[in-house]
Amino acid sequence: MSHFLLTSNQVDEYDKKFMRTIKKVSDEVCNIDNIGKLMTQNPYEKIVPFNMWFDCASPCYVKDICENNQHIRTRNYKNAMLTPLLTKSNKKFTQLKSSLPNMSLYQPFYPETFYGMWEFLSLDHLKVDTKNIIHIGFENRLGSIESIILYLEKNQQTYQYNTYHCWLIENDQYDIFTGDYTLEKIPIDYLGQSYKLEYLQNTNQLLPVYDFISIDVNHQFKSPLNWTTAECDLQATLFYIITAMKHLRNRGAMFIRFNLMVPNNWIILFEILEDFFEEHTFFRASICNSFNPEIYLYVKGFKKNLPLDTPYYNILRALYRRQTFQYLTIETPKTKTENNMFEKYKKLADDWAKNMKNKSVHPTLGIPPSSQWHATNSFPTIDYLLNKSYLKGEDAPFNFFRSIKRVLETSAKKFTIKPTTPFALYDIPFYQKIIKKRAELNFCKRIMDTRPSKNFCSKFRKPNKLNELITWEQLTNSVDPHKAIRSILATNYEPEMLTGAWIKMFEILNNNIDIIGKQKNIKTFHICEAPGAFISATNHYIDTYNINNPDKKIEWDWHAQTLLHQNNGVGRFALGDRYGLIKKYPDRWIFGDETDRSGDITHSYIIKYYAQHAKLQDIDFMTSDAGLKCHPRELNEQEAYLAKISMGQIVCILACLSVGKSAIFKTFLPLTEPLDISMIYLVTHLFESVDMIKPMTSHSYNSEIYFVLKKYKGINPATLNILYDMLDDQNITSKSLLFAEIDKTFFRSYLTNMVTFVDQQTLALLQMYYYYFANDKISLVTHDDYVATWKKMNPIAKLCNKIL
Repeated sequence: MSHFLLTSNQVDEYDKKFMRTIKKVSDEVCNIDNIGKLMTQNPYEKIVPFNMWFDCASPCYVKDICENNQHIRTRNYKNAMLTPLLTKSNKKFTQLKSSLPNMSLYQPFYPETFYGMWEFLSLDHLKVDTKNIIHIGFENRLGSIESIILYLEKNQQTYQYNTYHCWLIENDQYDIFTGDYTLEKIPIDYLGQSYKLEYLQNTNQLLPVYDFISIDVNHQFKSPLNWTTAECDLQATLFYIITAMKHLRNRGAMFIRFNLMVPNNWIILFEILEDFFEEHTFFRASICNSFNPEIYLYVKGFKKNLPLDTPYYNILRALYRRQTFQYLTIETPKTKTENNMFEKYKKLADDWAKNMKNKSVHPTLGIPPSSQWHATNSFPTIDYLLNKSYLKGEDAPFNFFRSIKRVLETSAKKFTIKPTTPFALYDIPFYQKIIKKRAELNFCKRIMDTRPSKNFCSKFRKPNKLNELITWEQLTNSVDPHKAIRSILATNYEPEMLTGAWIKMFEILNNNIDIIGKQKNIKTFHICEAPGAFISATNHYIDTYNINNPDKKIEWDWHAQTLLHQNNGVGRFALGDRYGLIKKYPDRWIFGDETDRSGDITHSYIIKYYAQHAKLQDIDFMTSDAGLKCHPRELNEQEAYLAKISMGQIVCILACLSVGKSAIFKTFLPLTEPLDISMIYLVTHLFESVDMIKPMTSHSYNSEIYFVLKKYKGINPATLNILYDMLDDQNITSKSLLFAEIDKTFFRSYLTNMVTFVDQQTLALLQMYYYYFANDKISLVTHDDYVATWKKMNPIAKLCNKIL
């Protein structure tokens, strides 16, 4: 079919008639001067209040709130903050109280398009193996890519390896020499605070191929049905579709926004798409306002073998760049055209017009309650929190968690290390269950993303003292009992280097008295130790024992190591020597030889040095407090980032610990990475007992967990050498599975334990979220019973033998 250009005053009569019909129906029920009447037509406005597709005089506006180096994108109506739902220091949710239960627990940064995309994704259109995604559109439409990232994080096993790009449009600057475009910069990067989203600065950064491309380039209407930019949007859509198809993989998919009242010349788009794609589906979200003409076209099965670099397509692409929409309109022949897409589209447009007419007579016809949308699309509401089904009751509205201890087991007598692909693991029902638990936990953690936090403040940046919004830290400090325990310890027992880590190690030692036992002499080695809390806690524990057993005193010798960054020859400790323990005991801190003094336990050379060091022979007890400072956007991938470090700490323990002795190391839930599972399976063979522990004083809502390893059996030198090689091998990643076979007994105990720990963390997070919406109940929380229980379980004496 051929196409021609003509002047903008020549418009197809069909289009004129269609627009007149639609506008007539719309005017019966909607007037721009009566915005309240418009909103009453759709109860889903409770999900995204005042989500307008046209310019209006509504007192609804977007405002940036920046506190503690964190930006929060808020949508406001007059003096009421509509989204996200945040608690101000002296105000409650009175203005939105009636709608609160039906609002989402996760409050998107860009709710305008988030929910519609989520509904589409819930229909399982997106392939599970989708890895490379790009969204092309305006800044206020970024909810689509936000929804895609969250959805894939919830439903993919290997979401950490996905690439997410965004091409912000409208001010693209063309370079005539390179043929590339310099792209619009994001004014404030809200999504980048929590998600690994990259905003392209130039089209030369486009990947060669994407699996899925979302295109949303239509402007807002001037009034409910006055689309003054139709020709501009047509030429823009042509440009972005043709350009994007050059970067779409074979059999890839696109999701393109249209309107249900496009002029007839938009058939050119349907013809192109029908030629290049095998299948198509029109999608209109059920939460879309009845009078909003928005509709999406999903096309898949891209035929990459068809040519795109032809004079015809190059002309079409050039129209938008040359802004020909200002004086020319694309014309299509008036003869009837056979195009399945366009025929389906016209049928949907007719149905929409009839539906608007029905709405004028029956305003609530066919609209289910918004709670039904959340249930259908697996998206929890605040009502779930307000029901308080998991709380103790009004008099004691918080369930403090006791410590948890679970045993790991294996029935296999032998093991063989044989690195293999993780795909063998992916098909095992046990693994699919823990992946499902990981998804539940990650989604629950994501609820924090648009809530104020001081996570974005570095220690060198002073937080804003004029906080208007209640932060996560203020909330947890008000509810958690740990500060009460810390205060009692500091006041009565004179501990040194008292930190959260100190309290947790002291508790673990008290609940595992056989670790240090009653031996007369004990030698300990503490890795990843700076600034020294585990050493100090061990000292206080031994000192308490000696005070209570003066005739059986323990003589203690200790050494330690930590990561030492090198900066132009000047050493800097990764977590700092803020208590001066390294400075006071330089001979007890061992970083490596002159070849490598980094203290980096992901280097086998360092571990071999420790294993042969004269001072580190006959080690009775080892601890490891390995961790990595993660950006807030990396918290749901913390385990993957730490996988090689976690492997290093275990290899170091296996290399340095004496046979028959014990060790403790820290790691992070949900422990679903194949490399973590492999290393944990390994230690169940090499120790008589392996316990997983969550101490009382470890915040129940965080991911840290401790492994207590007892009665080391020793390791074959050949096996240890294999582990050294794999530790140094960059091809061994968090996705590496080290065993071709893992016995069912281990799988069963591992799954049971993971479910227990993940369920507790999820429950603790939900309890904490409850107080965002019921902050008047915080005063009812008491800590006395919890503190009394901890003191009873952890006897302690005033410190006599100080090391500082």
